[in-house]
Amino acid sequence: MKKIGKNITNLLVKTGVVLGIVAPLALASCKKQDDTPPKLKSIEQYVELDKNGVDILYSAKIANVDRAKLNIKKEGVLISTEEISDVNSIGGNYKKTYSYSTNKDITKGDYEFTIASENSADNLQKTNYATIVDFPTTVNITNQDINVNQNAQLTLPLVFEDENPEDHPIHATSATASQGQATIEGDNLKIKAPSNYYGPYQLELQFGSTEGGLEKKVLNGNIAEDTRIDYTHRPNPGLNHYGSGDADGDNQLPLNQNDLNRLIAVANGSFTDDNDKRLRDRCDVNGDGYVNLADVDIERKRINGEIPHLPGDWDNEQRPEQEDWGKKMFAIDKTNSTAFPEGDCNQFTDQTYINFHGVSLTDIPKFQEVYNYDFTNNGRFNLPLEEVTLTFYGSDGKITGHAMNAFIFGNPSIYGNICPFEPQYDHLNVQPGEDYFDGTNTLFDLRGPPITLGNKIIDMEIYVSYSIKNKIPTLTYINTNLINPSGK
Repeated sequence: MKKIGKNITNLLVKTGVVLGIVAPLALASCKKQDDTPPKLKSIEQYVELDKNGVDILYSAKIANVDRAKLNIKKEGVLISTEEISDVNSIGGNYKKTYSYSTNKDITKGDYEFTIASENSADNLQKTNYATIVDFPTTVNITNQDINVNQNAQLTLPLVFEDENPEDHPIHATSATASQGQATIEGDNLKIKAPSNYYGPYQLELQFGSTEGGLEKKVLNGNIAEDTRIDYTHRPNPGLNHYGSGDADGDNQLPLNQNDLNRLIAVANGSFTDDNDKRLRDRCDVNGDGYVNLADVDIERKRINGEIPHLPGDWDNEQRPEQEDWGKKMFAIDKTNSTAFPEGDCNQFTDQTYINFHGVSLTDIPKFQEVYNYDFTNNGRFNLPLEEVTLTFYGSDGKITGHAMNAFIFGNPSIYGNICPFEPQYDHLNVQPGEDYFDGTNTLFDLRGPPITLGNKIIDMEIYVSYSIKNKIPTLTYINTNLINPSGK
């Protein structure tokens, strides 16, 4: 029995049919093979600018990566770190817009976006780049916009544009014009054209912000000739006139330290120039007839901005200041003490006109045909003093006349804006009935250039006429070619 059992056992082992072995062999032979490929891991990202070029549009696609880290650098400096998860079994999609409105670090510059799996064994990393450029600041103003008429004032609202939001707010910082004046008031550009120049001119506008820096725009415009008659501004260009403060004689505004230094030298006697006939005139800024420390003090205050203008800055003064300056200049001029052989009122009036208003080179011969006037002080004071002719109608039918001068302080259709001056007495604001001004029955004609010549009389264009009866003036004529004849 033992022998038979052993043989049977050997036979079963050979065939694999052993009670303790059969089941495992059967299971092993029935197990299904797993041929599913391993899941692929991937990371993709996309970086681009929006249509305005200032926001960065970012997206990432992660597949089979648990977590990834996004590092954002600006100009090589890390500014942001974010974790991105695989939230979708078929590949997570992540989108975000990086904007200055939500992150003040997102300004103009070079950016580097690097995304990588946090599992270093994955060996997955992507880097993309983007650049937000520095867009220029622009302003909506053109050459055509700055064209202006002589004597006119122009106000232009300034609208600035800059695609970089961090560069806002933008403001104009300065404006200069080669002719006339250009100033900035708030967000407005104001241009004041000169009365004594027409033709091309250049405007330089500076604008920008702390973040964006300063930009400069240079425009070439044109000042159109104004054929209207200007009776309120200085008649002649330049600063070579009494009280201008242009001590260094460079004919440039604004006055500066060079002018002040020269004025100090003239005041203390360390500088003089025999070839500069009006040096002391320009330096006497207070109009008292002397150049001293008082003038230095006033000019220093003007340069430092402590006072709005010099005492003789006629074009920027109100009437009381203009009258005061006029009286001072008449006292310095002393036309009243001039001895004319004929003692003619026209000679006093014409000589005063020459000294104050000034006569062009082409008109000098016309005056000399009438009388041998002195042109040494031609235009010395550069003030808009005009001439007046008075015609007196006597009750006996006799007609006589007189000549004097006058300033116009405003619309001349209002008689009170006319300020007559009697040069023979240095009397300003002469009223009907005073001096030689007979106001009983008088025709009052205020005249100014251009001039014509006839019968040895210098005849100037009439600006305005009044009939004065019993000292009461009535307007009878106003030249429509005057600037602002209606006062509007």
